[in-house]
Amino acid sequence: HNQLKTKFMSAKNSEPEMIGHVYRTFNYDMFKIMHGNRIVRSNHLNKLIKSFEEEQLIVPIIVNEKMEIIDGQHSFNAAKSIGGPIYFIINEGYGLAQVHRLNNNNANWKVDEYMQSYCKTDISDYIEYREFKIKYGFGHQETLALLTGSTNNFSKIFNDGNLKIKDLKAASEMAEKLMNFQPLYKGFRRKSFVYAYIELVKNVAGFDHKEMLQKVKLQSTKLVDCTNKDGYLRLLEELYNYRRSEKTKLRFR
Repeated sequence: HNQLKTKFMSAKNSEPEMIGHVYRTFNYDMFKIMHGNRIVRSNHLNKLIKSFEEEQLIVPIIVNEKMEIIDGQHSFNAAKSIGGPIYFIINEGYGLAQVHRLNNNNANWKVDEYMQSYCKTDISDYIEYREFKIKYGFGHQETLALLTGSTNNFSKIFNDGNLKIKDLKAASEMAEKLMNFQPLYKGFRRKSFVYAYIELVKNVAGFDHKEMLQKVKLQSTKLVDCTNKDGYLRLLEELYNYRRSEKTKLRFR
């Protein structure tokens, strides 16, 4: 940070310099969609088309030396839709990493857009993430917790393309355990419940999943929504220890 600041300060009083050119063309076929870029959103595109019909400002899109669009897919499609010119700047060497950085700075990508982007580039962990999420129907954070075996926040790692699935078989087994609660508790996919159950299965010696299910069946009305993971751990501990002697009771926290 300090090195960049020093670099910029040294150039602060220098004369303006030309570092690139803005080009204009009506040849839409010369441009390519970057493989792995996010899908064009129809609502945003329609909004831009309406704006361009009123006045198309000179706001260049960014392409690389292969004429792949790095930033400005929506603007490109809007201009093409009305038969307007494409204004563009060529930045050599730009690729998918710059696509993500630029779009994240301008309008945050959604989780599914990151997922589809990395799936398009055949990253196996993201393909497995997608299939796992579709199969079990858990939310993004819950799916990450199951696949990584940790309840830490892996959002940045996921967004940066660095997702590593620890053990797909173990994740599937854990997901199946949670799915067993479906007829017993409608909140079985809640993040706090998922996190609590992952923790007790991994960390509580002597815990028996089948016994847990039997105890919940006997006391199904007692399994209610809790505000956080610790609340669920306390509740599950109480349910599990029902009719157990003091010597055989387990502690989940």
